[in-house]
Amino acid sequence: MAEVFLGEALVSAIIEVAVEKMASPEVLDYFKGNKLDRLLRKLKIVLISADAVLTDAEEKQITIPAVKKWLDELKDAVHDAEDLLDAIATEALQCKSEVKSQTCTSKVWDFISLSVNPIVKGIKSELEMIIERLEYITKQKDVLGLKEVAGGVPSRQLTTSCPEEYGVYGRDVDKEALFKLLQSDEASSSNEICVVPIVGMGGIGKTTIARLVYNDNRDYKFKMEELVQLWMAEDLLQQSKGNGRMEEIGEQYFDDLVSRCTFLIELPAKMGKLVNLRHLDITRTKLKEMPLQMRNLRNLQKLTAFVVGKHSGSSIRELGELRHLSGTLSILNLQEIDYGRDAMEAKLKDKKFLSELVLQWGDDTNDSENERNVLERLYPHTNLKALTIEHYGGTSFPIWLGDRSFSNMVSLNLVNCKYCSFLPPLGQLPALKELSIAGEDEGRAFSTLQELCVIRCPKLRSGLPNHLPSLTHLTIEECQQLVASLPLSPAIHELKLKDCGKVLLKELPPTLHSFTIEGCHILQSFVELMTSPPSGCRLFTLKSLTICGILQMPRGHYYPSLERLELQGGYDSLWSFPLEFYPKLKNLEMYGCENLESFSVLDGSHQDLTSLTLLVIRNCPNFVSFPSGGLCAPNLTQVTIINCKNFKSLPERMHTLLPSLVALQLSWCPELESFPDGGLPSNLKTLDIYYCDKLFSHRMEWGLQGLHSLKSFHIHTKQIEVESFPEETLLPVTLTSLAISSFPNLESLNSKGFQHLISLERLAISSCYKLQCLPEEGLPTSLSFLHIRQCPLLEHHCEREKGKEWPKIAHIPLIEINFEVIT
Repeated sequence: MAEVFLGEALVSAIIEVAVEKMASPEVLDYFKGNKLDRLLRKLKIVLISADAVLTDAEEKQITIPAVKKWLDELKDAVHDAEDLLDAIATEALQCKSEVKSQTCTSKVWDFISLSVNPIVKGIKSELEMIIERLEYITKQKDVLGLKEVAGGVPSRQLTTSCPEEYGVYGRDVDKEALFKLLQSDEASSSNEICVVPIVGMGGIGKTTIARLVYNDNRDYKFKMEELVQLWMAEDLLQQSKGNGRMEEIGEQYFDDLVSRCTFLIELPAKMGKLVNLRHLDITRTKLKEMPLQMRNLRNLQKLTAFVVGKHSGSSIRELGELRHLSGTLSILNLQEIDYGRDAMEAKLKDKKFLSELVLQWGDDTNDSENERNVLERLYPHTNLKALTIEHYGGTSFPIWLGDRSFSNMVSLNLVNCKYCSFLPPLGQLPALKELSIAGEDEGRAFSTLQELCVIRCPKLRSGLPNHLPSLTHLTIEECQQLVASLPLSPAIHELKLKDCGKVLLKELPPTLHSFTIEGCHILQSFVELMTSPPSGCRLFTLKSLTICGILQMPRGHYYPSLERLELQGGYDSLWSFPLEFYPKLKNLEMYGCENLESFSVLDGSHQDLTSLTLLVIRNCPNFVSFPSGGLCAPNLTQVTIINCKNFKSLPERMHTLLPSLVALQLSWCPELESFPDGGLPSNLKTLDIYYCDKLFSHRMEWGLQGLHSLKSFHIHTKQIEVESFPEETLLPVTLTSLAISSFPNLESLNSKGFQHLISLERLAISSCYKLQCLPEEGLPTSLSFLHIRQCPLLEHHCEREKGKEWPKIAHIPLIEINFEVIT
């Protein structure tokens, strides 16, 4: 290191800076909050006392070596004091940022009180030693015969009558010589301090030229606002055609000038020695790597970019010590990282003040596994609000990307991640508002992506990619604010849209097999979308279609390949559903179709229903009946009809036309009175009848005794006249599971109804509040499970070892009462 010893001009300037730092609000608050303000006043007094004799010391240092040594010792001590004040200011700012919720200064300093903070204790001890050292040095001034000169800090009386800076002539050569000497390679490479004395008779301008060098504008710090105001005063700004303020125009000038640093390719090699540096903005530069020892800049709070280099000095590990970084950080050239563990040592997870992070790879390295390992270990802090990943060459994203702990992330940008086939689980980012998926060209952006799922992103407004050529599955759910065109892909065969705001579907993909749309506002006619060329041709390949909401199903169109159809709330204008248009239909589910009255089948087309296996009709209040003559669906296995208040009759001849029917559920159909002539199909295994009171009144006509395959029977009713159940011969001998519920006046279980149920294994009784006793002859010995719930009288009589009904059930291996196992 090389320094020019300029006597008073240098040491006094250091003292002046130190005094200014003592006057800063952060330092004052720190000392007051920790009750160290007495030491602060003492330090200021001793510095001013030393400064008072500097003018006399300058004159004597040339002829008296002891004075020169005294000045050296004073300079070193003042340097130590300045460094300590810097550390205090940094610690003060750090503590304030950590205690965000406390606005009162006293509360902030209570948080780091002297009694609990070892850092404060160390600072106090070091400060006391510095003051003691300065006091010792200043006491020697009397021994050396140094005299005080009126003035002090911050303004001092000049030693000559020459102006301080302006109007100095004839010394330009000397000034430039000093500059060159300070910047020379010889001086910077020397391990010893180089002293350049400025000697001569008093009054010839020694102090003046020292000030000229020290105050040269080439090292002048200024504020942008002050510079813009100066330009305005000098009329250097030109008013634009718009209405922009002159200050805004000046800021644009300033930004333009700063941007002229785009050709900067390297920083000073010894940048690591700027240990008090807090802000380093290298935006728009062309740096190839960072200088050595960046880890020494521990006070750095703003670093716009870190360029990873090939040698160890610019390794990403250097970031590990920079724990105060805040704002935006871009890490570039990540392809230079050879090992994933190096990325972990960057300690991004500890940088809680970062709000935006950019991770960028360079050229294609063809090492996707290493890039995956690197990204996996660049796990940022969960306070992060915005993340950008560019030119990532891995085939998948790490688990942390999309983790629900990133609850503050509002923006995610994925740029040219062309080898990834799957996106992260974006639905776990509740605050996400902006999603951008892009590439260098339309064909390369996620060119191999096969599945895109955007689920539960309620604040997402836009950002879906326009072109994903390999996409086969697209799911968008619960993105209520989304307004976007859907990605184009000829390969999509599964499309699911649910609660996703406003979407524009230009046309249906040519290979679409499954299409679900629920709670979405389509920005064009859904009927036109489904029927207009070329989308109309897609109906021939469509195999699954789900429509929920007020969208209208296209009428009069043939769906030769459709296998599954689910309608929820739509189709309101159609009163008869034409089954003949769906010859391959396997599953038909209709919910909330309020105007639906019946199904229709053209004469001679019964054979076209051979594929139908599932039929569900629910909440269709006007549905009345099936086609006249019955429903010829030989492979239909399950029929469910729920809450159809006007439904009156099951399909005719169902005992012969529905030979494969194994499950029938009828719920809340108050107008249904009976089963069709011929009864139910003989292969029926499960029968559930809930609250069909008219049908229940004709229960003895059901003919269940003839259903030799029936295994499970559940019955719920509100019939008030029933006091004993079931009647003799009502249930078939093959029954293995029986559930009885909601009989309001049921008092006992009929012994004759149970005596022939020799195969019964499970019995559930619930919500029969007057039921008191079980069959007199007891329950079948085949019973292995008994469940009783909300039957208070029966529960009391079935208490273990105590209740009067206990002997009737003691043999049952498993008994539950209100879901509590008692055996």
